Amino acid sequence: MGLSGSIGRKNHSTNNSGHSGNRRRETMNSTMCRGLGRILVVLAVFAVAAAVGINPAGAQNYPTKQIEMVAWASPGGGSDIMCRSFSKAAEGIIPQPLVVVNKKGGGGAVGMAYVQGRPADGYTLLGITNNLLYTPLSNKDFQFSYKDFEPIIMWGYDPKCIAVAANSPYKTIEDLVAAAKGAPGKLKIGTFGPGTDDHVTGYMLGKTAGVQFGFVPF
Repeated sequence: MGLSGSIGRKNHSTNNSGHSGNRRRETMNSTMCRGLGRILVVLAVFAVAAAVGINPAGAQNYPTKQIEMVAWASPGGGSDIMCRSFSKAAEGIIPQPLVVVNKKGGGGAVGMAYVQGRPADGYTLLGITNNLLYTPLSNKDFQFSYKDFEPIIMWGYDPKCIAVAANSPYKTIEDLVAAAKGAPGKLKIGTFGPGTDDHVTGYMLGKTAGVQFGFVPF
């Protein structure tokens, strides 16, 4: 998940002027990202207020106390990084702190259950990925579904990729599939845990290619 922006023009200069142009573009990129973040925060505030039934006049006073944003990942995980980026963008825009709370476990189930147990008053938010769809299907003890949550805003995009060590013998996806066919279950894919989007993506890859991967949660 992430926000990105770029602006600039092709630079035909060289040497110092080229470096100067790069610095200007980096500055503009950073400014644009901050601007997008501020816009998203403002939109999210009004969306939350509307979702919990606060009228437009009252929305201007929201929030009146600290807001918790629950990240389903450990500190440093994708969900955590995005929540903290959003929290940082909110500084100076909303009058109360937006505090990130980590509730890891169960492919997001722990965080979802925590939010479900809190009042629906706009002061407990859930930073979630498409695990909101996967987890209820893969966890038989999960008592909620995506219908029990109100989507507020999408602030990032989380593409999936396969990465190997630089000295790995696998240079293409074909190399990887061929190795998996030769040793079913021996080739391991690291994931955030059973039922997470990483696990489901790896499983779908194996099913499509007709191979069996092993999965290691971390």
